Amino acid sequence: MDVWVTYSKRKSLCPYCNSYVTAGNPVLITQQYNKGPGGKRFRSRKYWHPNCWLDNAMYKLSQNTYPGRPGRPRMLQLSPEDSAKRLAILRKRARCIQRLKIAIKNGSVDTIIRLSEAIENTKEEIKPYGGVPKSWERLKS
Repeated sequence: MDVWVTYSKRKSLCPYCNSYVTAGNPVLITQQYNKGPGGKRFRSRKYWHPNCWLDNAMYKLSQNTYPGRPGRPRMLQLSPEDSAKRLAILRKRARCIQRLKIAIKNGSVDTIIRLSEAIENTKEEIKPYGGVPKSWERLKS
């Protein structure tokens, strides 16, 4: 749908208030392309008073509730400092897991033991900052 505002060049009927928009007054024009019988395209235009179009838009919005923010809601209400500390601990654990995978591939036993202990220590570090994530409990590192 195309929408634009201009001055009316002719007298036309407003679909909202059913009164005429006279020539020379501001008019908001909406244009929509439709397919008719036989696949032939045609254009339909409506000429509105600008305030009528806004009133109609506000009425339509009031009929529908605001869906809110997309995505999952934030579960933890942390201060920015605590959130930054929690993120640092999450990243530290991710680094340890990546290094652990390499150590397992190389067969370095002392590195595996050290990294496994570091991963377990991150569970204790993160408890004050929103608790241990459920995914950490499922995966036995």
